[in-house]
Amino acid sequence: MATETAVNRTGTASSAKLTLKYSVTRRRTWDSSVSLKLGVATTIQAGVPEVAMSSVKIQEEFSESYTWGQSVSQMDEKSVQYDLPVPAYTKVTLCMMGKQGSCDVPFSYYQEDILTDGHRVVNKFDDGIYHGVSSYDFTTEVTEEKLPGSSTDSTCSVL
Repeated sequence: MATETAVNRTGTASSAKLTLKYSVTRRRTWDSSVSLKLGVATTIQAGVPEVAMSSVKIQEEFSESYTWGQSVSQMDEKSVQYDLPVPAYTKVTLCMMGKQGSCDVPFSYYQEDILTDGHRVVNKFDDGIYHGVSSYDFTTEVTEEKLPGSSTDSTCSVL
């Protein structure tokens, strides 16, 4: 997701401030697999499934107007700063990795129509599909690589 590098070409150890910038993404779509409802405005009240740590959990309540089949995306830009030691004659690389999960959750819903003669008709449909995508489980890793002319091998550690 993000990588920053510091190089120390001197014979004295130093330190470096490295800043990783990354995005956390969430996207959700409420849709139907059989009924054609694209572009139809509706109000949805439901729990929102979210992928986190290899499972799907209901994380929050969703209650708002929504256009059927529309994707709602949220991307949060984040940054984190690290102070890292950089040994003599060494290249230090800081990497951030994360997981992105997706889920398709079937659901049932009720549709209420008011006919032109004023009658109210309520139908239950079992063809709803919730599509969700989210980012989670971010980790960082530090790799040290000795520059040519030094006598030790590369090392790696997790922060």
